[in-house]
Amino acid sequence: YSLSNGHSLIVANGEQRRDLDLLGILVNEYSVAVALLPPALASLLTIDHLKPLQYLIVGGESCDITTMIRFSEHFQVLNAYGPTENTVISTIHAFSHGDCSTIIGKPLANVQAFVVDVNFQLVPIGVPGELLVGGMNVSRGYLNRPDLTEERFVDNPFSPGERVYRTGDLVRWFNNGDLGFLGRINSQVKLRGFRIELGEIESVLSTI
Repeated sequence: YSLSNGHSLIVANGEQRRDLDLLGILVNEYSVAVALLPPALASLLTIDHLKPLQYLIVGGESCDITTMIRFSEHFQVLNAYGPTENTVISTIHAFSHGDCSTIIGKPLANVQAFVVDVNFQLVPIGVPGELLVGGMNVSRGYLNRPDLTEERFVDNPFSPGERVYRTGDLVRWFNNGDLGFLGRINSQVKLRGFRIELGEIESVLSTI
């Protein structure tokens, strides 16, 4: 986004990502206007660290409501959702006071979103279902994992000749067209933006 719109792209190095004060110096020195941060990091920062910001985009894991409210008093907070398999950001929501932190917003212009039941039938507004994402951003699959690719990347049941990615996320539609995140369908959890399969951990521990 930055480069395609004639702006500068500032990337924090490893030391700056580990040191909150160094990160704050970077943001202020370059007058960063838009920052994309994981919620775990954003929750540790203060307004002084992010003074120049106009927009803070949080994504990669769920963001707590306290962090959203705290920063939204100073600049616009955007809650972004999207799996790596769909080239990251798929939906986005501009947070307002009174919103819950689980609203992940509407699909981007080049993203298709379908909420389906176990039979891949669309569910009504308000009914939980699995989120399928499609469109130009869907990747070709997993490198050297044809089995997993076949399982997660499936034919689009609503558009022949296209594919969708099964996110494994449980969501529901709101009347205004926003999506609400309800959790994982399986036992995966997210830690610092990384998906972790609890069953695999249990399997390893059982061998010790």
